[in-house]
Amino acid sequence: MLRGKGVNTTILCPLCGIDVEHLRHICLECNYAKGCWNELGLGFDTSQILSCSEWLLQTLANESFNKLAQIATILWGIWSARNMRVWQGKTVATQMAMQSSVIQVKQWRDSQQSKILRNKVGVQVSENVMDKWHPPREGRVKINVDAHVIAGLSWFSCGLIIRDHEGRFIRARTRKDAGGVSAVEAEARGVLEAIRWAISLGLYGVDIESDSKNSVHAINKIVENYLEVRVVFQECRRLLEDRRDILISFVKKQANKVAHILARVPCEINCFSDFITPPQSVLEPLISESLMI
Repeated sequence: MLRGKGVNTTILCPLCGIDVEHLRHICLECNYAKGCWNELGLGFDTSQILSCSEWLLQTLANESFNKLAQIATILWGIWSARNMRVWQGKTVATQMAMQSSVIQVKQWRDSQQSKILRNKVGVQVSENVMDKWHPPREGRVKINVDAHVIAGLSWFSCGLIIRDHEGRFIRARTRKDAGGVSAVEAEARGVLEAIRWAISLGLYGVDIESDSKNSVHAINKIVENYLEVRVVFQECRRLLEDRRDILISFVKKQANKVAHILARVPCEINCFSDFITPPQSVLEPLISESLMI
């Protein structure tokens, strides 16, 4: 990519100078990368990894939060050392690279926590509305859902993601349906889809979060102003009557980022797509939210 833009650089790995630089090599196979993994006590059988991206998706879906935090720290350290070698001509020992990365990740997490605390100043505690994603309590799962409507188009879509109490990815879904509907109706249909999906998967103990306050309040019978969507709200309530373990709540858009992105993932009209590993478009916010738990 750099050579294509006129930057004079070799195609060989800048950390070892032996193999051609590609994602799997720089992250996993390079001797420098292996040294970084060993510094933090992690290692993988790279002979079984054909695609670094697919491996990362599988890891994100199956590993604990602590393991994901370690992996993110190691990959950041490797990439930082690689860039220092390319742009500054400096070589950093693996031990120093990992120590620096641990400090930088901690500083980033502390900074994010400080921003959250500052944002809470002046907000009444009674509102109890999350402005960042929080995992459900142990033994429960959480489904975040969001809808996407474009004025003038005769379709709407929704995105859903399921995670456990450690923030681990379980499953995701995107759905697109024909019909020009209001934003409230699209959001309500998204919540209905989440309820039906939870039931069909046999999940018990489910927290469903939406950033549509109007839909959540209507389903929970706080307001009754949306006559054109009444049938959707009634169906949600009917299903919830027999499932007291499913709770519907409102969150701010900042706490619903992944569902927001999923709602915009391409999908055929009147179809849905299920994902057993996270789509690449949501990797960054998933990792970021996992690190903030």
